[in-house]
Amino acid sequence: MRSFSGFLAIAVAFAALLIQRPALAQSPEGWRTATGDNYCDISFHRDPTMIFMIRDFGGAEYSLSGEALRMARTGRSVSGDIRIIAGSGEMLLFGSEEAMREQAQATRKYPIDLFLTALGDADEFTLQTEAGAEQIPLAGFAAAAEEFNRCSADRAGLRGPRAPILTAFDGMQQLRAEASRQRLLSGTLGYILTIDAQGKPTDCELTRKFRRRATEIALCRPLLETTTFEPALDAEANRIAGVFEMEINFDMWMTPQGYLEAEDR
Repeated sequence: MRSFSGFLAIAVAFAALLIQRPALAQSPEGWRTATGDNYCDISFHRDPTMIFMIRDFGGAEYSLSGEALRMARTGRSVSGDIRIIAGSGEMLLFGSEEAMREQAQATRKYPIDLFLTALGDADEFTLQTEAGAEQIPLAGFAAAAEEFNRCSADRAGLRGPRAPILTAFDGMQQLRAEASRQRLLSGTLGYILTIDAQGKPTDCELTRKFRRRATEIALCRPLLETTTFEPALDAEANRIAGVFEMEINFDMWMTPQGYLEAEDR
């Protein structure tokens, strides 16, 4: 299972010197991708200058570099929040630990994933830092982002074949309340979910059998209604139906605030 805590373990390093761009036969201005043995790059250039680049190392680690992220007088990397503004939307690509945690919890996405999806319908975005604002057009971005995503998926082992990946579960309070009504105050309960090719749960089976079918339906409902997935992939990275197994540990106290671990009881 993809841990939500992984969304918060974001290591962002600023390059003191610009990374030399690869010698590619491309237009003087525009978006480019480049790959290496241990990285994937997506960058925007105004020849001969690289204005902005994200380098994805995998494992929620990435670096930012480019002239837009350097102070004009000192040439050093900026510090503090780096904001992306596209239309009415705004996000942090780098900021305080607290701000990044709140953003990750709200979106269930890594900042780099949020950046790529937030720009889908925009014509340009503003890169806002203490060095000032830089307007960056998005012509050609979609093709570069697709290649960048393909590289990142290969590095992360997210291409096929693989099982469905849980991306969000917002029904813990609902599940807690139902488990309390069913007096499931200890032990574990396993769930087997069938996930269709669009990432939607379509069926739920419990590893423990109950006398009443209504009990199984009630315990499955929060998972069927409040979970989202990246679908399973076959060997050619085509989306297919798959099965996802998980286990909920009820060996903890249930309170109006949620679960309490043993040491906090």
